[in-house]
Amino acid sequence: MLALGAGRIAGASPDAGVNPPRAALLSRLPEAPTITASEILALVRPGPSLPRPAVPPLPSPDPGETAVVVVPDADGVIDETGAVLVGDNEGIPNPFRMRDRPAPSTREERLTVESILVAGRPDRCAAVINGRICSPGENLDGLRVAAISAETIELRHNRLLLRMPVQDGPVTLRLLR
Repeated sequence: MLALGAGRIAGASPDAGVNPPRAALLSRLPEAPTITASEILALVRPGPSLPRPAVPPLPSPDPGETAVVVVPDADGVIDETGAVLVGDNEGIPNPFRMRDRPAPSTREERLTVESILVAGRPDRCAAVINGRICSPGENLDGLRVAAISAETIELRHNRLLLRMPVQDGPVTLRLLR
């Protein structure tokens, strides 16, 4: 059997059929060192293991956590119907989905901030909105008061955070039913 392109018989000595100058070069090459499997394992074995730092667990996402913050426009209207909800169009596009959706039914709420009471701790703040005293965590006409500060009142509705600035005039909320 012939080796391809070599012009010599397979299994013959490496010097057979090699021209003399090339044979002289091959004889001057050093021999390759031999190494046993146990020597390889001795080189590869790890030393004493170092203690790994503790990895803190990932925070579990709050199912009611808000991803979209909505603020009033120039007319003082917070429009929830125009907000894009996270997860609305994720995944593979559906060619059969409704392109023209009917207008959602909405309700309008007018909120007037009459006064703000700011305490040393955020959970002890209060606001008088439409004549009602509200604290963080309370419901106000279907909206949950998330936070109260001297500049803003944050309300949660669905998956939205409605950030209402403290201003002289009322803020109109256009909410989905």
